[in-house]
Amino acid sequence: IPKFHDIFPNGIPSLRELQTSLELLWTEGFDPDGAKHHKFKMVGKRTWIGTVEVWSYLVFRGIDATIVQFVKTQESRAALGKFVWAYFAKLFESDGCPFGGCGNRGGRNSG
Repeated sequence: IPKFHDIFPNGIPSLRELQTSLELLWTEGFDPDGAKHHKFKMVGKRTWIGTVEVWSYLVFRGIDATIVQFVKTQESRAALGKFVWAYFAKLFESDGCPFGGCGNRGGRNSG
């Protein structure tokens, strides 16, 4: 994504780069729970890098990131669509339409 070129000039980091970065952010005091869980060691290990580790890495690099868990319930599934709409709507105009004024042209937001 061009927006993140300054943060990732070489594209998506390799597994080793991600592992090294996790160890670095732990030594700097970021994500103490993750550091404790992984015993401050990630490089060269076959340890699972999950959602929380990726979140820690992104936030450490200055990228706004959020973790949201949806469980297999009717209420949770109903909330998923609303969450996704609201999340991406904040990237566009106030009505969530990337083309401007969709609500005034009989689109999803009209009514």
